[in-house]
Amino acid sequence: LPSLGMMLTPERGLMAPALTDVREAAGLTGAFNLCPLASSGCAAACLVFSGNSGMPSAQRAQAVRTAFLLGYPREAGLIVGAEIRAALRKGPINLRLNTTSDIRWELVSPDMVQALADEGVLLYDYTAWSPADREASAAYALTYSAKEPSHTSDSYLIDLLSCGENVAMPFDTKRGEDLPETWQGFRVIDGDKSDERYSDPRGVVVGLRAKGYKWKRDNSAGFIRASN
Repeated sequence: LPSLGMMLTPERGLMAPALTDVREAAGLTGAFNLCPLASSGCAAACLVFSGNSGMPSAQRAQAVRTAFLLGYPREAGLIVGAEIRAALRKGPINLRLNTTSDIRWELVSPDMVQALADEGVLLYDYTAWSPADREASAAYALTYSAKEPSHTSDSYLIDLLSCGENVAMPFDTKRGEDLPETWQGFRVIDGDKSDERYSDPRGVVVGLRAKGYKWKRDNSAGFIRASN
């Protein structure tokens, strides 16, 4: 199925001095953090630094989109809804609203989440929240993120996997190479082959090849796992 995603400015990026004019244009005051549980490791490996999204013009566009969503949520919601409706005319879609953020949409707008599910949208996300703080549902598939061990210990991740939850884990595997077959005895599936997280078996590690470039400068915290 086609996959659609919304790219926003992650973590505290919207607070950058260079974006003061963007915040003022949307009437935003105070502090904003769209990834409140981000670690230094995941911030360095964020998709916002990968491919075309790392270009200054693309990052400014993401900031404008983020400020518009925060400053004018109703109007932004109408635009997002219109784009989803247009896509649905061709059939079901995968939708990832948190491509570079970690907003708990099921709390922000539970009616929207259910309405999307009712219309055939397969809503999914990766999240740093724990199942206790953010529970997956039939309307919203969630894969829990592994951070560096100081943030998500191996024992915590093993508990998640043992309970049938899925864990996304980035490896230093290069493009075109095979990911490890297992991690701590749990099966690793290739999460780069498809974004259809609904079809994943349960209790598996969703292996991902590390994107971006900043993590290559310093991976001492161990956010990116070694593939061998």
